Amino acid sequence: MHLGEGERAVSVQDPMTAVPAAWLLQRARSEADTQTALARFLGVAQPSVHRYLTGEREPTFADLQRLIASMGCRLELLVRTEHQAAFPFQEDRLTACQPYRVKEPALARLLPICLQREHGGFPADIPDGPTPGEALGWLYELRVLTRQAAAPRRRLETLSDRRPHPHDEQLLRRLKPVGSGARQAVTALACAIDRAAQRTSREERRPRRSRREIPDRLGRRTWAHAVVCVRADATICADLVRTLSDEDRYLAAELDELAQHSAVLYRQAAATTAFTAWRSDLDDPRCLDWLDGGLQG
Repeated sequence: MHLGEGERAVSVQDPMTAVPAAWLLQRARSEADTQTALARFLGVAQPSVHRYLTGEREPTFADLQRLIASMGCRLELLVRTEHQAAFPFQEDRLTACQPYRVKEPALARLLPICLQREHGGFPADIPDGPTPGEALGWLYELRVLTRQAAAPRRRLETLSDRRPHPHDEQLLRRLKPVGSGARQAVTALACAIDRAAQRTSREERRPRRSRREIPDRLGRRTWAHAVVCVRADATICADLVRTLSDEDRYLAAELDELAQHSAVLYRQAAATTAFTAWRSDLDDPRCLDWLDGGLQG
């Protein structure tokens, strides 16, 4: 087996997991290759070869090589490294220690300064947001949104692998901010839920007489941070749709659907008491206008 430049050998326990041996054998086999002759060549019983050919049983890699060789063919194996983009939830875990730090520039430009922090939570935060159980429901909805947001980029990456084109590469760069708001909201909510569970667990381990009363709801600004991030996702997608050409109309349709989905989630979350209270204290006319839909990104 030859390994080209930039390729590396890897140890694989089951090399036929991706491509069934039966498929390879059927492609190499001719009418003259009888099961009895193949069994004799391998030194196994004919029923064993039958099970190999029908996929009922997988041969060892050594037996597969010998079978392919007996049919006058050669089995070549190419091992190469491939870039694997981090799944959004993996990125969430990586940034969980700084749940309110906004790294995506397009998202940071939209969020008000009062909702951006480098470390920890928001000081003196009023605990009138959703309960951890309610937040879990929102977290599920947001994770559905993150998967939807990742779909256009994955489709373009697949096309670029098959047929690299400068236009597709440019679109991939422009799609980078798409879904960043949902991922940011997932990170913030997941961390807040985990911290609430940890506080509850610590108090339950204390003697009953010395237990302290702890808030059973998430903080107001933590909730506002997540909600505004979803609003930002809708803006990012809508702005991108307006700048796409006619040849990208299918991508525009995907992004428009994503923008509408984000907007629906935002309107539902913005109707909660905690967000309404936070919004009433916000002294930023431009941000208020944007939250109402009057401004673009």
